[in-house]
Amino acid sequence: MRRALIAFAAVLAVLVVGVGISVIAAVLKPIPDTSGDVSLVGLDGKVTIQRNRYGIPDITANTAEDLFFAEGYVHAQDRYHEMDVRRHVAHGSFAAVIGRRGRDVDHLVQALGLPTRARRDQRGLAAPARLALDAYARGVNAYAVGKPGSSLSFEYSAKSLVGRDYRPNPWTPLDSVAWADLLDWGFAAPMVDDIDRILIGRHMPSSRVDDLYPGSTNPQSAAPKSAADFQDPSVVAPLLRLRAAVTTVPRVTGLPNAAGTGAWVRTPRNGGPVITASVASSVSLPGPWYQVGLHCRRVTPACPYDVSGLSLSGLPGVVVGHNRVAAWAWGAALTPTARLVVVDRKKAEGRPILTALRRRHVLVLDADRERRPNVSGILALDRAGTSSQFQDASELLHVPYGLVYANLRGDRGRIPDDPVPAMPTERNAVADLLVPSLLPLTLDSRFATEGQATLRSWNRRMTGDSPGAAYFAAAWRNVLALTFHDELPRAQWPDGGPRWRVVIRQLLARPTSTWWDNLATPAVVEHRDDILREAMVAARDELTRLRSRDVDGWDWTSLHAVPLRNPTLDGWLFERGPVRVAGSGATAEATSWDAAQGFGTTVAPAARLIMRPSRPDASRWVVLTGVSGHAFSRHYTDQVDSWAAQRTLPWAFSRRAVDRATTEVLTLTSPVKE
Repeated sequence: MRRALIAFAAVLAVLVVGVGISVIAAVLKPIPDTSGDVSLVGLDGKVTIQRNRYGIPDITANTAEDLFFAEGYVHAQDRYHEMDVRRHVAHGSFAAVIGRRGRDVDHLVQALGLPTRARRDQRGLAAPARLALDAYARGVNAYAVGKPGSSLSFEYSAKSLVGRDYRPNPWTPLDSVAWADLLDWGFAAPMVDDIDRILIGRHMPSSRVDDLYPGSTNPQSAAPKSAADFQDPSVVAPLLRLRAAVTTVPRVTGLPNAAGTGAWVRTPRNGGPVITASVASSVSLPGPWYQVGLHCRRVTPACPYDVSGLSLSGLPGVVVGHNRVAAWAWGAALTPTARLVVVDRKKAEGRPILTALRRRHVLVLDADRERRPNVSGILALDRAGTSSQFQDASELLHVPYGLVYANLRGDRGRIPDDPVPAMPTERNAVADLLVPSLLPLTLDSRFATEGQATLRSWNRRMTGDSPGAAYFAAAWRNVLALTFHDELPRAQWPDGGPRWRVVIRQLLARPTSTWWDNLATPAVVEHRDDILREAMVAARDELTRLRSRDVDGWDWTSLHAVPLRNPTLDGWLFERGPVRVAGSGATAEATSWDAAQGFGTTVAPAARLIMRPSRPDASRWVVLTGVSGHAFSRHYTDQVDSWAAQRTLPWAFSRRAVDRATTEVLTLTSPVKE
């Protein structure tokens, strides 16, 4: 028996060691070589890829085609799985990479006709964009074709471990066009509000629903009318699936979020214009933006690019950044126009049919029919330097954000030329609204009063060194819960976003509104101050349970922390954190949280930039995680600490600055012709 046990232990040890070696090999296999020399068919000449200590590549080439070939190559090196997810979402084949969970997204994308639109947009592209897309696709495939999925990203190995033997197809220009077309997804944002209004309207009169959507007037929307079409319980499940699909697309692809995306131009006394910008998205690992520099060795009409900034893997060019004469970023969100409308099936007139209703009625999306392929606009931005050129580039874009730019000549502007929005402050705007109503109230116990007292010395900034920040967040969350959870379906519980701030501001002025009354206590009629008192008591109890009885132990950054997760794969191998962050959606940090779910960060600026066109090497930037999408690369999360601490990193642009920052060089060459 003893010998048998020893033998069993030896076999088990060998198996454990073997599995460990296999896992390590699978983890390290996809991490690319970023130095040395590589000969590749498809290049015209020599391309140099210089990476700095954060792995950020600066690419230098003789021709535009070689430049975009190399950009495709480095995107494939670092982010192939991310690119693959994006193109499958855009083509309506997301289920191929995620399984059954992707079916509702595929149904929505196909119902909207996005794959057909991409093919049409590709046919209409001008020659420069076609050349860029073709070169980019050749670069992606030069790295990826012939490699098994396990050599491209550990995500493919993880899928194989659970029985998925998925192998990606070669990249095509159409993949990039389809992904670029998704950049206008934000125009569909009203679909979520419309669905919520429909579902809420099944339970209460339209006048009360209007209280929850102040200032929202669109007589064409299906939400405030056609109530009879939505009374049948069978419509609820399809609407909830549609809602989930609409919100899943930006989460899994990293599309920007209106909450937290913006840009502002200022001119210091001792220098040229400075653009401060942030681009928000759902928090994910890897973060959605990829830093890159694209430099023609000699800038000529045939090779006009000398640009650096944020790119999106799957697309050629730089989306937000600066060239040698100007800088640009996405500004405030434009007013969305898409609305859900109920029509007779025979009168759908080619509009996307999202779901069938009773009496031969269907729910369709009524949206702006104007469409422009975004690839051409992105490349035009990379070349732009004057106001007229930025105007021309903006007319080639169809994205739900304005354009902010400034150049060396002192020109600065916004397209469209709307009023400049105020720059967010460090003070919490919701606190300025609610705290004056909380402080005068008398609570019944000393224990509860200790929580309320933290607001008196609080500076109304969502930092980690003040118990008041944590207490206010808990009080705000409980005000929303006690006011609305008793009357709204769970899926429509308040998230605490900008709309709910307006709703509460209006209700604070109506202390006897029926919204304050708690339906769970039919023998008692609550008013505003009753709910505010109860919210403060509940906040004290919640923080005692989550953090400590001692108010000095309350820390907002620990409550607001977020684990970084891969948006399409579960598993600890792909997770990092939790990362402690300050701020909220109502402060300059723009780290939003969902009050219906908890305190953790859900949306945040995935990239922050400070751009100085007159001194480009003095520009600064940082992204949410790092440049690599490989789970065990040293560049997977090497920018997280700086990002979480609101710090930025040096941003080299000139050839001299790039050379000084270089730690690795990869040279791509064309094979010598016989």
